[in-house]
Amino acid sequence: MAKSISSVLSKAQIESLEIEEFIFHIINTEGDEEKTIFLDSVILAKAQADFFLARLKECAKGTQYLFKKGEVDSLEEKCSSYVKGITSFNDTSKVVTKSFSKLHAGSAADGLFVVSKVNYLSSPNDYKSLLFLVKLDKTATLSYSYEEKDGIKKAIINEVPNALSESKKSVQKSALIDLSGTHVWDVLAYDRVDPELTDYFKKFLGVEARKTASVMTKEAHKAVRTWARQIDQSRLPEGEDATTLIGRSFSFFESTEEFDTEKFISAVIRHTDPAKKKELHDELFEKLATEGIAGTTFKVVPSSINTKERKTVYETAEGVVITYQGDPNVAGLTRKKLPDGRESITIVTNKVNIKV
Repeated sequence: MAKSISSVLSKAQIESLEIEEFIFHIINTEGDEEKTIFLDSVILAKAQADFFLARLKECAKGTQYLFKKGEVDSLEEKCSSYVKGITSFNDTSKVVTKSFSKLHAGSAADGLFVVSKVNYLSSPNDYKSLLFLVKLDKTATLSYSYEEKDGIKKAIINEVPNALSESKKSVQKSALIDLSGTHVWDVLAYDRVDPELTDYFKKFLGVEARKTASVMTKEAHKAVRTWARQIDQSRLPEGEDATTLIGRSFSFFESTEEFDTEKFISAVIRHTDPAKKKELHDELFEKLATEGIAGTTFKVVPSSINTKERKTVYETAEGVVITYQGDPNVAGLTRKKLPDGRESITIVTNKVNIKV
């Protein structure tokens, strides 16, 4: 079946995630050398399973990548062997972790390399499988160790403060691999250090970006333009319309270096009514998810948005033309309905230049 789904996971799909297989391996660094302790099993209590599932849900994001073809001993080959049943989950986790550890040596902190097969409800009664790879930094709130008996290494997790952070900041890198082959992307990858991925992580994954940052910037802005024009203006605060939201979208791209979905939505949508704000937030999130943008990270390229799409133009019944760019508040423009049905437009400026 041809791949056809361009979106990342929706909020409902993320909430439906459940762990089928799970293990982690311990990465220790000693100077420039790195020693990886490979475990054979990890037994999780419910609270610990909930902890790791929460981390995995947080990692269900990233930029869309495709596997490079023709790579020798690639991550794609390892995943394919697992899907076909040629290698077991535990064996796959070890060879994948070994590849990461080899490239990772001397470049980052101690921690865990988590490998987990998860299922999610793709559509009613249709579960799909994903492989999660997550590097967690060793910090402080969940302690782990291991014991070896008869050649089998088992993890022991103690909830005492001296090792693994429950903070989102503990997630250093993550990759979400589509094992079912239903998406147009192969991997969703996130890197805390670099939104375009550090060299060794990209080499480990064996991937190339499905779309450039320039294209992603244009598509994110276009998604807001399409969505905003379909909104009933009565749902927006007084003085706002579709162009207000579109202008804020462009202002966001001009004022930031890296795309973050929640920050982007918060910049576009402002409402004093919490219920209406949440409705608009969820609608825009789903629009971005459908377009394969929600949850992605990329370096923004505001210059990729053409001049026409940057400007907002109003013309009054009296023939007065007002042109500005970006957020109307930044441009000093406010609009207000008058009791008689007319509208008052106020512009506050440092100076008016006369153009002949």
